[in-house]
This record gives sequence, C-alpha cells and structure tokens, in this order.
Amino acid sequence: MEALDPRRLLIFKTVVDVGSISAGARVLGRTQPSVTEHIRALEHSLKVPLLIRSSKGVVPTEAGRMLLAHANAIAGSLDTAVREATEYRDLRRGRVRLACFPSSLATVVPRAMQRLYEKLGFWLDVHMVEVNPVKAVAMLGRGDVDLALVFRHDDSASEPSWNLFHEIRMGRDKAYVVLPSNHALARQPQLSLADLGGERWAFGRVPCDRHLKETCRRAGFDPAIQTLTDDYVVVQSFVAMGSFSTILNRSSLDAFCHPGVVTRSVPELGSHLVSALCKPGMETIPSISALLAAIAVDRQFGSAQPPVESSYPASVSVP
Repeated sequence: MEALDPRRLLIFKTVVDVGSISAGARVLGRTQPSVTEHIRALEHSLKVPLLIRSSKGVVPTEAGRMLLAHANAIAGSLDTAVREATEYRDLRRGRVRLACFPSSLATVVPRAMQRLYEKLGFWLDVHMVEVNPVKAVAMLGRGDVDLALVFRHDDSASEPSWNLFHEIRMGRDKAYVVLPSNHALARQPQLSLADLGGERWAFGRVPCDRHLKETCRRAGFDPAIQTLTDDYVVVQSFVAMGSFSTILNRSSLDAFCHPGVVTRSVPELGSHLVSALCKPGMETIPSISALLAAIAVDRQFGSAQPPVESSYPASVSVP
C-alpha cells in the first residue's frame, strides 16, 4: 500500500466537514473535479470506500469516519505547529544562551534586557554566563551558548578563532589607568604609559594581562603584575589601598568606581573592540536578532568619550 498523502487527508476532512464535494471545493479554492480526483485517489490508495455520495451531499463510511479521526489529528498538529512557530517569531518562545564578559553583564546586558521588556511587555528568556572572551569563544564553538559578547584590544592581531563565527561589531570600550586617589601622578595634567613604569599592577587574566605586557613593553618597560583577577571590584579595592595600579575599560568603571581611586586617560591604551559572535545563520533567529538589536542600541560601552564625570566621585580626574 502506498503512503498516504497528508494533503489528500486534509481535503477529505474539509469535504466531510462541509458536507459536499462542491462546497469543499469552494472552501479550498479548488475546482470540483480536482477535489473529486483527490478523494478518488485516496480511496484507491486505501482500497476502501470513504464517502457515500447522494444528491444531498456526502457522508463518511465507517472507514471514512476512522480516517477522519486521523485527519483531525493531523489538522490539529498543523495548527499547533503554526501557533508554536508564531510564538517563536513573536519572541514568546525561544531561549538565548549568552556568554559575556563581566563588565558587559553588569551594564550593557541589563539595559538591553530592560529595553526589550519595555518593547515586548514580557522578559525574553535569556540564560547568561559570565566568562572572559577566550572561554566565551570556546563555549560558542562547543555549542554551549548561542551568542558570545567578547572584546579584543585595538592593537591586537585579529583573533583567528573569531573567523569561525559571524561577527557583529558593537562598538568600542575605552581603557583607562586607575590609580590610588593619593597617587603622586593622580593630578599630573598629562600621563603617558612610560610615566607608570615603576607601578605594581593588579590585573585580569587573558587577554587583558597579555595586552598589558605587550603595551608596556612598547613603552619601554616590563610591567610588574602581582595580582591576577577578573573581578573589577576586587582590583579597584587593591588599587584604593595604595599598593597597585590597574587598567579598566569604561564599562567596568560604569558598573563600579571605588571612591578611593582616580581614573586617567592614557593615549597608548586605546580601546577594546566589542563584538557579538554567533554561528553563521544564528543571527536571523528572532530571539537572538532581538537581543543583538537591543544591545546595539546602547553604545555607551563603545563611546570614545571619557566617563561621565558626574558618574564618579569628586576625586576622579579625567582629562
């Protein structure tokens, strides 16, 4: 027996529902001979009569009633499929697994989520994990996350691993030297990185520590890195005690600025290029596309301007 054509089952259902082949043809937008041919082909395939025809219309045979139950089930499944697909389109379904670096999780991502809530009237289902860019890219490659918000430094070579993914550039996140508020250089009108050759540095892990070493060596010295942590709150606490200096990006300082530190702009530091990475094609998925758009609206992390002075304690000096 040949496989049943589900389209013919749905034509059969319509004919039974409306009571005649001619009425079924009108509902379906087909010709009556076309509908008749589909019904006959279905009966031929099953080798059993499905309809009793009369001048008053049609009624299903016992076999027809059995088949009608299956046709109703198929129609119901199709309706459910359309409804669920529509829910994905309208963002009421669809989870986004997002990996992001710490300062973006404290600033950019919450603002994007709030913006989406105000637009949609409900919270998009986003599962977030805080990791550095190296780990985020690894997770994306394994399929552990759908989207990775990452950064690399302006003067860094292009990250080869990024080439495996679709990249959406979000903007730039300017870097600042962070000094104890009582530091001898805190009030100096202009600073260069060479001025800080004698500092001890509290700093984050890859790629930040690697970038610091490369940048300082170009300025003529090897940095003394004595504390390694990705936690910008902890780093600033060490700086405020007067024993260390550090370099933090704008988004970290927007998230938290210790009252015992000052921030200074140093030209050699440049900024981070912030990008979102996903596997090619994933950017078209409605939930991922909506989150990307909401993040891209907020360009604060990508601003080339120094931190807003009013956002920081009075001791902060930003040239």
